[in-house]
Amino acid sequence: LLLVSAISLGVYQILYEINEAYKKDDLSDLDPQYITVGVLAGLLWSVYNYRKGSNYYSMYSLIGSLIGLYTLYRIYKERGEEK
Repeated sequence: LLLVSAISLGVYQILYEINEAYKKDDLSDLDPQYITVGVLAGLLWSVYNYRKGSNYYSMYSLIGSLIGLYTLYRIYKERGEEK
């Protein structure tokens, strides 16, 4: 029961973050450097967890990194349109 609850909460959190990143119109309050560090940390955790045999946590970290990359893409796209 504990494992199912933890996985369900993690999936809910990922879906919530994807939805928030997709719906957000104004990205000017987000710091690209902070997000970049988060993406790199997520990628490093993915590699570490994969090497340790924890594929679930590896994928969890990788999805978080992909959300960060999508957010970075939107930030730089928005800044390019402002110029």
